[in-house]
Amino acid sequence: MAVTFRETLSRFIFFFPFQLFWIQLKKSQGILIFWAVLFAYVSRNMAVKYGIPHLFLYPEYLGSVNELSHLVLGFSCGIFIMSYNISSYIIIGFRFPFIATLARPFLKFCYNNSLIPWLFTIIYLWNMVDYQVNVELEPVSVVFLNVFSFLAGNLIFFIVSIIYFLGTNKSVLSFPGAGKRKYKRSKTTVSDFIHRPGRWDKLLNRHSTWRIETYLSNPFKISLARSSEHYQTDTLQKVFSQNHLNASFFEIICVISILLIGWFKDYSFFSIPAGASIFLLFSIIIMLTSAVHSWLKGWALTILVILFVALHYASKNEWISYTNDAYGLDYNGMKANYQEEFLHEVARDKYIKEEDFNKGIQILENWKNKLGHDKKNKRKLIIINASGGGLRSMMWTTLSMLRIDEELNGDLMKHLHLITGSSGGMLGASYVRELYLNQLQPVDFQNEINTLSENISRDLLNPITLNLVTSDLFYKFQKFDDGDYRYYKDRAYAFEKTLNQNVSHLFEKRLKDYREPEFNSDVPMIIFAPTIINDGRRLIVSAQDMSYMMDNLPSENVQNNPVIENIEFRRFFAEQNADNIRYSSILRMNATFPYILPAVNLPSEPEISVMDAGIRDNYGVTTGLKYLYSFREWISENTSGVVLLQLRDKTNRYEAKGRTTRSLMKNLTSPLDNFYSNWTNVQTFEQDQLLQYASSWFNGKIDVVYFTLMNDPTRQISLSWHLTASEKKQIKESLYIDKNQLALERLKSLLKEH
Repeated sequence: MAVTFRETLSRFIFFFPFQLFWIQLKKSQGILIFWAVLFAYVSRNMAVKYGIPHLFLYPEYLGSVNELSHLVLGFSCGIFIMSYNISSYIIIGFRFPFIATLARPFLKFCYNNSLIPWLFTIIYLWNMVDYQVNVELEPVSVVFLNVFSFLAGNLIFFIVSIIYFLGTNKSVLSFPGAGKRKYKRSKTTVSDFIHRPGRWDKLLNRHSTWRIETYLSNPFKISLARSSEHYQTDTLQKVFSQNHLNASFFEIICVISILLIGWFKDYSFFSIPAGASIFLLFSIIIMLTSAVHSWLKGWALTILVILFVALHYASKNEWISYTNDAYGLDYNGMKANYQEEFLHEVARDKYIKEEDFNKGIQILENWKNKLGHDKKNKRKLIIINASGGGLRSMMWTTLSMLRIDEELNGDLMKHLHLITGSSGGMLGASYVRELYLNQLQPVDFQNEINTLSENISRDLLNPITLNLVTSDLFYKFQKFDDGDYRYYKDRAYAFEKTLNQNVSHLFEKRLKDYREPEFNSDVPMIIFAPTIINDGRRLIVSAQDMSYMMDNLPSENVQNNPVIENIEFRRFFAEQNADNIRYSSILRMNATFPYILPAVNLPSEPEISVMDAGIRDNYGVTTGLKYLYSFREWISENTSGVVLLQLRDKTNRYEAKGRTTRSLMKNLTSPLDNFYSNWTNVQTFEQDQLLQYASSWFNGKIDVVYFTLMNDPTRQISLSWHLTASEKKQIKESLYIDKNQLALERLKSLLKEH
């Protein structure tokens, strides 16, 4: 019989994949949000500044981007797709009772629920190929192998899933005669605690089902849907209940497997690509969402809000605390007194200030004697300001310092007296200082620069995201010992461990280990200044005594009620074993970007937390000028001037962006976006003013020399703890752009002045 146009149109409209898509738009918006985020990531329309798309388009595993890294990423993507199918089946499967009449109903459901996964895979692979060919400049043959490996990983998990469901999936044919009697559940199974047994007899009614006329019986064949009306309700109920049960067990297996990965996360083999960790995170959330929906139905959102509030208050208890510690500090004994009165009392102690000031003068004398100059042959004193900016600043600072020192025949490290800054810049500067302390001479650097810069720029994001997904978001159950103290393993621990591995364990020291080398001026001093987020003050962390950095007392001609801005770490936390703090923990405190790394809690009463120094002083200029002000008389008398060497990850020249036609969403987000994007610009403006004001209190000469990372709007380097090969190449090329070469010549000229 010929099919009429109306029937053809009806079969098209009521095609099962289309109807599944529409019902998910109506009933499962929460799950679709994850798809929307992933679509935005892989198409490079979201979080590009932070390098998130790179994690999906060019995955790194065990230090390399190869077929294995793509295989692992594809396998994780397969887990997410199957989680989506299972959750969809549990939440909306009952609305399509005809699938219970089919052989292997869940498998058929997956075929028809593949519209979004197939669209995602096509867009994903298109962008992956484009990115690897045009951005990473990989040969087509390599890209082909990467894509093949990704698809193979996806297929492997799909095959594993199908094998499981082929052995457990039931249809009405599996229950002969079941329609003639009432189905009763004889006992409660383990999975009932994950998913509530469905009251399918109530759900399977004419008002809850959707009309279906055609469906995919296999990926390449469209068949007519059979009516399920001649089957009794309890027969269909058995099918859905049994398949629901099997899906629940599969979800349990997946979640347990993911958590087991977290148990072995200290082994590099389990440090999977960051993109894979994101897939796993979304998979867990989707599976938990379906579990909550299965139990609570319309009450799901309300109960989730209540649980969130309950967790908020419960997290204040020690047994479920989510705080993070600085390793090496004593959190068990007496707490430091963080009260306003006590802070002012310490700041007013003139004896301590005088003693610390004299020690500071002696350090400067040691620096001067190292250079061997006299009153007739004064030298320049160099202060480095290393800007924050994640791994890009880390590599840029390392590469810049090594290259500049090479070009100056070692004179940079000889003249360098102080290093300030934030985040990645201070990590890079600390690395170079440690290399110098280990007596690697400039001639050795010449052949090792590329290797050293590659070491410091190795991936840090994979272990962070893995720990975030497998432990930090749930419950931190693993601990480790550091001397007499015990701490939780979390993403902060993973960050420090991986960082030390990347730099051949050079940061496995304590703050006290630098006290003597700095005092003797064997190496330059470093002042860290992480931000105390409780009140906005700065925590001055140094191996030396620096009470003079707290000085803010009223002068004779200015009468006011000054506040204490800087807190001296070593003196304030002396009873909590401040000198014993791990150097890697100090670096982490100074580079704690919100959400990526947890804020560091310190043992005080009330408890304070610190985060990235860049919140207050991204370029380290404020800290450097405060130190210069404290010793302005000695420096002006004993040097030929000060060189502020700024190693910046962005230019200090800004062009205002004209207003363009903006969408409603852009209008809603632009105030916050503008505040954040101009945040470091504001610091630059204020610090330039401070530099101008310095002429009123410093009698010597101050020269500011800028080395700036290349800023190409079409090739922006992500603000992340992961760099791609092309980004590393761009950082290396930045040294040779004209303005940086001119800056190098200027620096050479300045050091010749006496």
